[in-house]
Amino acid sequence: MPSVGPARIHVFALRTWGNLGNLLAARKLAARLDTLLPGASIQVFEGEQFVAALAEFGVRIRELKEAVTDPAELRFRYLALMDDASARFPPDTEITPGASPFDPHAAPLADHFVHSRPDLVIGAKGLLSRVCVKALRQAGLDIPIINHVTNHGLISIAAHRSRAFTLNLVPFEETRSALLTAYGYRQDNIAVVGPILSGLAREGPRSPVAHDSVDHHADVQGREERAVILFANHAGCDYARLLAECGDVLAPVHVIVIAHQRPDLLDRVRTLKSDLGADKWRVYDSLDQVEYFDEIAAAARADHSFLVSKSGPNTVLEAVTLGLPVLVHVSGLPMEDWVTDFVATHGLGRACDSEADLAAQLRSWIVSPAAVADCKRRLPAVAATYLDPTLTDRRLLGVFTGLLSGAPN
Repeated sequence: MPSVGPARIHVFALRTWGNLGNLLAARKLAARLDTLLPGASIQVFEGEQFVAALAEFGVRIRELKEAVTDPAELRFRYLALMDDASARFPPDTEITPGASPFDPHAAPLADHFVHSRPDLVIGAKGLLSRVCVKALRQAGLDIPIINHVTNHGLISIAAHRSRAFTLNLVPFEETRSALLTAYGYRQDNIAVVGPILSGLAREGPRSPVAHDSVDHHADVQGREERAVILFANHAGCDYARLLAECGDVLAPVHVIVIAHQRPDLLDRVRTLKSDLGADKWRVYDSLDQVEYFDEIAAAARADHSFLVSKSGPNTVLEAVTLGLPVLVHVSGLPMEDWVTDFVATHGLGRACDSEADLAAQLRSWIVSPAAVADCKRRLPAVAATYLDPTLTDRRLLGVFTGLLSGAPN
């Protein structure tokens, strides 16, 4: 594996935009680069520490997702919020000829770059990458800026697009095609590397360490009975009501509920479990990634297990990698629109437009599980086509050794 010497790579992400998802995506990329580029120094920074306006938008995004449960309203209001972001950070101002290089939003980042002098800068959110471009201009530094498109759907949002980036790392050929045909990007400005999933999804499960936060027992390893994993990290669905509506068929099934940062939901599901006498149900108030993947991999040992969640891209792609069909509901977030199409097109499970549809599909899959097994049989081919970690590593290595070939040795 080639060495790039003591090259310094700074990766910037947003903690508050997407329930830590963007920060986790940046850390995943940094972890891969740390393995692929011996000798390089790779640091991950939270953009909110440098750009106060982006921290403010992060608060507004969180409040919006907590307050709005109707998908259509959430979509409308989220897009309005992104319009506000475009007004605060007007498109193309980072490359407008003759424009003043000074931007108060970028000043703290410019100071950081003046003192740290990285060899390469990576932004894990388009808007943040744009601020990095302004900051580098302001600092008078000619340093490559790489925009890491962590989610195919983000390119649909104008605030996250710019032709000023040295390179865009994108997950799919479909992403590359859209940037070229719909948004006028250059061929040499885009590199398809594939989705960058966590190490556990890449390498398979390790020994289970998960603990049931309610009942304090974990029977994960060796489970061969089907299991339904319900990952509740979005306010747009009343998961307790969903379980209650299907309680007559779910009571005897292994149901694993992950009520992430949802204490109210945790209490309601705990009560429902007791009322139904659902002894096989287990409820978590939180799981780290290791524990979460252990549960997914254990459930995937049975042909009729599946995952219920919102249409989050990482959630779906990681489940596919580990062999678990998905039953997803539309979240309303515009950057997740493509996920439901992806699920339907490739037969990975079912995508539902409403809570009523979700309940009907959940009941159907419990009563007639053959449909789940059909979906499961399709997963390996989809994973091999879109989620090949070896190919992703090879592409990343090629991109970054080329970019850093002029870095000091």
